Amino acid sequence: MHRIPRSFLLAFALLALSGAPLSAQRRVELNVTPPAGAAGAAVVATTNLFGDSDMRDLVRSGFPASLRFRLELWRVGGLFNDLEGQQEWELIVQYDPAAQRYRVVRRQGGRVEDLGSFATLSTAQAMLERPLRSQLLPERAGARYYYSITLDV
Repeated sequence: MHRIPRSFLLAFALLALSGAPLSAQRRVELNVTPPAGAAGAAVVATTNLFGDSDMRDLVRSGFPASLRFRLELWRVGGLFNDLEGQQEWELIVQYDPAAQRYRVVRRQGGRVEDLGSFATLSTAQAMLERPLRSQLLPERAGARYYYSITLDV
């Protein structure tokens, strides 16, 4: 069985984004950097999450933006590939007009973590786009693995 190219996975993730036309979503990037050695960690990075002007306008008007991530680790197998593990988290940003601040929250598992309050959408976006280290690591020596990431907005 052959390995799925990263460009295909990125294109699939972009199609999974909100119902906006693909042309409005082209600037959003999702990257997974595999671990560098046994002691490393996979790193998930996003850029330009608010590249769509309609989405920016909705958030600035007080509508919450919910960004749901799902990272999967697959082992290349014989007839079928095997899902070795998965990690899910959600980032939420919402404008509070009374405080004139953007609140950023991360939900993962049963935990909710307040990531802060920001004066501008740009500074909130910078917090959302900070790289996340994942402990989703290959366990079998000599096996071939790949990561798949999905973002639902």
